[in-house]
Amino acid sequence: MFVSGDTGDFENLRYSFIGFELRLNTQSALSSYFSGNGPISSTAKAAFAHRQRKSGIIKREPRLKIDRDMANSLPSNGKDAFASRERGNMLVMIALVGGIIVAVVVIGIGVMMVLFSHQKGRQSADELALTLAQVLNRDDRQGQMNNLVERSRELVYSSRKAYEDCVAEEFHNMEPLMRDLLEESRSGAQSVEKTREALSELTITELRLAQKDFNERLKQAHSLNLNWMKTTQPVVKQLEVGSIDKVNSNVSASPGFAELRAMDEKSGICDAKTGIYIGNVNAKLTGADADLDFKLSSLAAPVGATVSAARLTDAHVFKQFKDIPLAENNVGITGIGSETGNSGGITNSLQSEQEKRQAQRVDQIPSAVRVRLSVGVSAGSTQTASPKTAGLSNSSSASNTLQDSLSVTTAATTSGAQPAPDLP
Repeated sequence: MFVSGDTGDFENLRYSFIGFELRLNTQSALSSYFSGNGPISSTAKAAFAHRQRKSGIIKREPRLKIDRDMANSLPSNGKDAFASRERGNMLVMIALVGGIIVAVVVIGIGVMMVLFSHQKGRQSADELALTLAQVLNRDDRQGQMNNLVERSRELVYSSRKAYEDCVAEEFHNMEPLMRDLLEESRSGAQSVEKTREALSELTITELRLAQKDFNERLKQAHSLNLNWMKTTQPVVKQLEVGSIDKVNSNVSASPGFAELRAMDEKSGICDAKTGIYIGNVNAKLTGADADLDFKLSSLAAPVGATVSAARLTDAHVFKQFKDIPLAENNVGITGIGSETGNSGGITNSLQSEQEKRQAQRVDQIPSAVRVRLSVGVSAGSTQTASPKTAGLSNSSSASNTLQDSLSVTTAATTSGAQPAPDLP
């Protein structure tokens, strides 16, 4: 029984029964839902599942499934936000992969342009070297000059020997004639040497003329240009003349002068096996004619009737005689032009004619050339400076470019000599 004075306890007991009834109804509703007998809200479902997990009745579901259930339990605007986040991640991934592909393509194009420019410079260098090499022994003039020098040397040697024999035998009536023959042979040797020097100067002049014409052709060639990368036409940077290592002259010792050949073999200027004189040598005579010069240049000798053609060769076997100043395109070939790239130097008007001739003079007639070409490569962009910036600096443009050059060096040798006309 309840006493009327216990109103507060009654109310507490009443609320306890109501709470128990609500919990009982909730459990019944959840049980009926999971058994397929009735609907239930998502909140009640989540609360019931949490209580069962807490009591150990069911195991914890994987995180991905829980997130998916939570996404399904979200309202429509929450689901849209979740889907938008997934689409945004996919777009970022696509943009990243696309950027990598574009970067690889751009780098590939740059490498292709560099390799193409290097190949273009190599082809231009080979073409120039062969063109200049053909100038050196044009019409077999160098081979004929070597033969002329050697024959003049034999004439001086035989005239001196005849004069000395005449004096020794006391042929006084023949002595004036022998003296005149000796003087004429010596005068002829001096004339031959002057002609050889003139041929050497002519060869250098023609080389520079051919180099100038080739420069004009290079200027007309097209270069590869992009907004971010540019290449220039090949430019001749260096021209050297010389010979190929271990190549003798084309002159053979005459069989009619056995004593002279033995003397030359002993001095080391004539090969004892082949009878061919060493190249790039001054075959001076001994005794009273030692003041005369007999310079034999290096040139491939013929093998029977076979003559070697002008060809490319390894640049490392090239023996340099002289570095020839390059001819400017706006300077005539009457003398030596200023070297390419010399911004400050001495102009042609200040050089004397003797200095010009000395600059292109070489001791021996060259039989090979070596050239070096350069191809400029620049990457970046050139930004025009603002007027305020231009007022503070000397130039009106600010260049944000990386510049470099690719150098190509190649060598070529001239064609061989023709067989001597006075030898079988």
